[in-house]
Amino acid sequence: MNKISAFLDQICLHISCKAVHSEVRQELSEHIDELKDTYLSEGLNEDEALGKAIAAMGDADVIGTRLDKQHRPQIEWSLLLLTVLIALFGGAAMYFIGQDSGHIQFPRYLFFSGVGLAVLLSVTMFDYTKLFKLSWFFYAAVNLILILGLFGARINGSHRVVYFAGYGFSPAGLLHFTIIPLSVWLCQAERWSDFIKLFLLAALPMVLTALYPSMINILIFAVMLLVSAAVAVLKSNTLQNKKQYIFICCLFLFLAAVIGFFLMPEYLRAKLWAFIDYNADPLGAGYLPMTAQKWLMASKPIGATNFDILGAPIDRTMPNAANEYVLVNIITKFGWIAGLFLVAVVIVFLVRLFLTVSKVKNRFGFFLSLSACLVLTIKFVFSILMNFNLFPFADLSVPLISYGGADYCVTMALIGIILSVWRRNNIVPAGKRKTGQMKEKNKFLSFHDGKLIIDFKKK
Repeated sequence: MNKISAFLDQICLHISCKAVHSEVRQELSEHIDELKDTYLSEGLNEDEALGKAIAAMGDADVIGTRLDKQHRPQIEWSLLLLTVLIALFGGAAMYFIGQDSGHIQFPRYLFFSGVGLAVLLSVTMFDYTKLFKLSWFFYAAVNLILILGLFGARINGSHRVVYFAGYGFSPAGLLHFTIIPLSVWLCQAERWSDFIKLFLLAALPMVLTALYPSMINILIFAVMLLVSAAVAVLKSNTLQNKKQYIFICCLFLFLAAVIGFFLMPEYLRAKLWAFIDYNADPLGAGYLPMTAQKWLMASKPIGATNFDILGAPIDRTMPNAANEYVLVNIITKFGWIAGLFLVAVVIVFLVRLFLTVSKVKNRFGFFLSLSACLVLTIKFVFSILMNFNLFPFADLSVPLISYGGADYCVTMALIGIILSVWRRNNIVPAGKRKTGQMKEKNKFLSFHDGKLIIDFKKK
């Protein structure tokens, strides 16, 4: 055994990622034992069989060097660069829009941009697998913050805001961080009862968010949850009647939408009716979409429009021009080409998100990154469609572009989660389904025709 330990120690000397040492040692030890048993059956004694088995493995330095290359953390540079590009575009837009608007404090925007960047880098470098054992902690923490937030200050008689160090934020946006415990439960779900439990546990933070009220966050969360659960069902090898489940999910979403419509406050229902016909209430709920339509129709292909409403610029006619309707503002200030270019970059960014998530090997990491990806995608799609009056007006700013603080940091954290999962994609094993543990054999060694094959590409 001393010979085996010495051989494995020499290999591990070259592997800088200590997290994979135990897996590599176990994998190599098993194959050395298999080779030794083969040589023992051929008539060799214990020492001769062990020595020949170790020699058949190859040069320890070569194996260690190549395994080190295979098990290094990786950065999804294209995703990171697209994030920076969209954020820079948003920063430039805030700067130039702020020159004509008194609603934007650019130093404040820079401060939260710096905080958001720090959040992005911190979450990216964090070992996401440590979240696996903290699922109930995050579930309890999010619900507790949502409960405490209900005692926060009211804005316009509805939205509750908590103030910290002079800055206010709505805890309703923290609902999306329940993707951490939900991802743990999704990767362990094997029976229909597991999915029923999942939906029941998800109901509590949704109900608390409805008390703010923040119906848009509930809608985003509900769509994300149903899609993630549907993916879990489709990937399952044990569940039956999968099509029936998909039908039940669609029916559940429809019923939730109908019930939500009748339970939502009157002013939110008015916004929905205004989406259908904003001319029916031009001075009330239909004012913002009607005004947005006027500014879009008056915008030029390139450059700022000369249009005004009763001599007033866009920031005076639309108080949400730096937040919810920031894309309308950008098109008004810089032209349609600039606005459509930004939308195109966002589409490339979202496609890149899904491509990255689709390559994640670890089961927990896959559902965690998928959930974060879905939240980001839904927020981008809904907010952009809202700017073109293709979605009802909601308290939803365009991620990374709109003027904001807490929401900007939440977006950066979600992107950081995806980058963190990808960073350890070649390090963390695929994961067991039944026990939910984080280890499963993913052998990179095999035998074919009596020869030992070391596959350095498999992980």
